[in-house]
Amino acid sequence: MKSRITKTVALAALMAGAAGVANATEGWYGRGDIGWSFDGEIDVSDDYQGYEFGSSTLEHDWSEHLGLGYAFQNGFRLEGELGHRFNQIEPTDTIDAGGDVHAWSAMANLFYDFNRGGSIEPYIGVGVGGARLNYNVNDH
Repeated sequence: MKSRITKTVALAALMAGAAGVANATEGWYGRGDIGWSFDGEIDVSDDYQGYEFGSSTLEHDWSEHLGLGYAFQNGFRLEGELGHRFNQIEPTDTIDAGGDVHAWSAMANLFYDFNRGGSIEPYIGVGVGGARLNYNVNDH
């Protein structure tokens, strides 16, 4: 199965790793993020029990992320993150009752904080991770 959403989720997972970074000066910290996943498209090129699904639109919905990290004294932070995104599949001619897509992601992020302790604290980060997609199609 090919899916355009795979690339979208991978990019979103990378961006979400930097989106809700906690403000930690030194030591352990935790964070929780709630986000909003916008419309997308899923393109299924496989036949499933005689059905050719083609593409369908994903409705927007919530996303949730939990992170645990450690801030070093030298301005670097190392963090792990688990995330979940959920979207409904809009019904089409071949997917009569729609369905849903769940994306679970795990990230390892490294950040560098500039101007730590100042009124504005910019940072730069890089992350690596993966995502698992599960979709359910209601075809009746």
